[in-house]
Amino acid sequence: MNNIEFNSKINGVANTEINNAGFGLVEMLIGILLAAIMGAAVASNLTNAMRTGIRFDLNYAANSIANSKLELLAATNASSLDASDNTNEADLSYPNLNTTFDRDTVIVVNPDLSRTATVTVSTSQNATIPLTVTQQTTFSIWQ
Repeated sequence: MNNIEFNSKINGVANTEINNAGFGLVEMLIGILLAAIMGAAVASNLTNAMRTGIRFDLNYAANSIANSKLELLAATNASSLDASDNTNEADLSYPNLNTTFDRDTVIVVNPDLSRTATVTVSTSQNATIPLTVTQQTTFSIWQ
């Protein structure tokens, strides 16, 4: 009788070890689910980082295009600037970007005869990320 009890205990221990060995289907599914959730979070953050980088590049390009126009205006005689210098330029490109820009320039003659130049640069209608940058400066006429 003792021999039989001893064997059943050995079998009981062996059965317990077999049941606890490895991962079951439920554990594997939970692990896959957690990995998928973490992967989705990483992909979302990566997408946001890429969009932020593109927006930074577009903002830099738009400011450069606006600055270049203001520098051209600053190189001219301020007393010759007037509403006839207002321009609307479309489809301006910037190196290494697939987006084109529109640039509007408005010159206003102020009561003190100074000139205020406003340059607005925006991404074209076909841009995936809309962006508008406005820069303004005043040119004084020195007597």
